[in-house]
Amino acid sequence: MTRREFVFGLSVSATALAVAMSPDAAFAQRRPAITVDVRPIESRYGRGPQSILLQQRLQQSMAQAFAGRSVPPMTVRIYRMTLAIGVYSRGGSGTDYLDGEIIVGGRSIPILVTQNSDSAGYWRSPNFDELRVISLADAFAGWAKRKV
Repeated sequence: MTRREFVFGLSVSATALAVAMSPDAAFAQRRPAITVDVRPIESRYGRGPQSILLQQRLQQSMAQAFAGRSVPPMTVRIYRMTLAIGVYSRGGSGTDYLDGEIIVGGRSIPILVTQNSDSAGYWRSPNFDELRVISLADAFAGWAKRKV
């Protein structure tokens, strides 16, 4: 081996080590594989903006909840999401539901999230229903973290 080949080999090894030790690479190695499946609710109600938002937010919330933890690949399957109608009627609030399960390591962990409809914020906000979906997704991820 010539001196030039030796130096080139060292520089390639150093570059590979620097990339492997970067915070982004380390995070990618610790981030669990999470699949969010909302097909059961889409088969019932169709694919709409709420199911798309739910899938995206659950993916994000689950990734944040399990970041840095060593867990096997998991699937989150949502069977039902119900947003109460008439949140503001007669000064009371209805209840929003998110019903699903987490499948991890060959076992199924059911999770049912219930929240007051007004817990997502002021009901006259133009994006109030979106905030309710986001709130349910975040709560689901929080319960998932406790149960897995």
